[in-house]
Amino acid sequence: EKMELAEKEGKSKYTYLSDLEVIYHFVHLQKDMDEKKNRKEDTKKSYVSEILSFCQCMVQHAEEFELNGEEVQKNDSLLKTLQPWHIRKYNSWLKRV
Repeated sequence: EKMELAEKEGKSKYTYLSDLEVIYHFVHLQKDMDEKKNRKEDTKKSYVSEILSFCQCMVQHAEEFELNGEEVQKNDSLLKTLQPWHIRKYNSWLKRV
């Protein structure tokens, strides 16, 4: 598995995952052995919808969020390019719109 390989190499477990794989992993992450305590299907659908809306918004308003398109292309990843300050800019933008 890509995540295990990355961990063995001392890298972030998401190093070898594409953005879609990272989203899939996050949404379907099993947090408990008890199925009843894990995310329900509606929650998963909601998470996917929210994450995709966020990504689309980041791309559409890249200039406002100071998102460097060349950096995204170089990393071949939007999610791996994002820094905490991008998220803060996004949150303050959400409050204004």
